[in-house]
Amino acid sequence: MSDRIAPRRREPRQSRSRQTVARIRQAAVDLLVDEGLDGLNTNAIADRAGVNISTLYGYFPDKHSIIVDLFESFETERSDAVLSATERLRDAEDWRGWMSDIIDRMASFRVEWPAGIILRRALVLSPELQALDDRSTELASQALARAFSERPQVDSDADLQRIALVTVTTITHLLDRAFMSTPPDLGMLEELKVLTERYLTPYLEPRADT
Repeated sequence: MSDRIAPRRREPRQSRSRQTVARIRQAAVDLLVDEGLDGLNTNAIADRAGVNISTLYGYFPDKHSIIVDLFESFETERSDAVLSATERLRDAEDWRGWMSDIIDRMASFRVEWPAGIILRRALVLSPELQALDDRSTELASQALARAFSERPQVDSDADLQRIALVTVTTITHLLDRAFMSTPPDLGMLEELKVLTERYLTPYLEPRADT
């Protein structure tokens, strides 16, 4: 796959055009699930979508632009899920249980979102995908830092933005690593929960000076 930035597709305005783009995107997802990245090409996508290749190129210049489009949708939904979860952290009595739940939720999201695992694996192939991932990480970190700041026992001297960034980055990268294998390394998820809890405890439950 090329390292260049993929051109954005032409945005469909009419209902028929939107349906065509939806078929192209679904065909690409189905091919990723069935064949993986190596089996994805524009001719195969067009065939499965039931459109001619010139129609596909009218919306997507190449397969890379399709992957970017799908990855952006995945990251948007993933970010929305994290942002929604941080709202619950503010009022959660047990932050450890909340953190365990969010790790489980992010792991499940990779499985439930069609081709989610494969799209995350594609990160190393494209700087544009990495930029989208960085943006999602930054948004999630900001939301988590705000939620941390409203916890009643939080360490007032802690750099919560940095702590949140370390937390989100660690969770994201170790989940990616756990899902590199088939089946996923679920034991790594449990270790991730322990690691996260031990890292956050001094900041969210600081001991009073004696």
